[in-house]
Amino acid sequence: SIDIDGNDYHTWAAIKSFRPKLVVIEFNPTIATAVRFVQEKRSGINQGSSAASLVDLGHAKGYELIAVTKINLLFVDSVFYPLFHIPDNSLEVMRADESDLPHIFVGYDGKVFLAERGGFGTITLPWHGLALEESAVQCLPRDLRKYPYCYNPTQQVLFRWFCRWRTSSLRYYFGVLRHRIWSR
Repeated sequence: SIDIDGNDYHTWAAIKSFRPKLVVIEFNPTIATAVRFVQEKRSGINQGSSAASLVDLGHAKGYELIAVTKINLLFVDSVFYPLFHIPDNSLEVMRADESDLPHIFVGYDGKVFLAERGGFGTITLPWHGLALEESAVQCLPRDLRKYPYCYNPTQQVLFRWFCRWRTSSLRYYFGVLRHRIWSR
């Protein structure tokens, strides 16, 4: 059983000489099934990895998925997999219910939407209990949140200016931050 709230993927990947028949490993349940994400291999980071990435690792190590719980994947050595008579062990079938996942999506007009089972407008950070509001994640100013082909000439100019400003501002602030960190 691997449940260390973060480096689970890297821990399993590092195991070479020991080959258990069954592996139970924690994944980050807030990551959608189709997403492949592996947190950076470093102690002190607690992000977790996606179920899809762990399934890929399992296959590379000769394991097959036999069950999915809310936060764990169960793998068996592929030698024993036929004993389970599972017709389709694809992650999409085994983890069919993603209704509890927080969702983020973007409208054609550039507005960022947040949704979870309770409705639209906020998502809750599950381990912290804090609400994240849509207003906190908007990339475009309200006046530019429309389909780009519907911009009038003034909005076209404003959009080009906004993109240049945002890129140069981010570069400037990251440069200042990098200088402060490396100057210590």
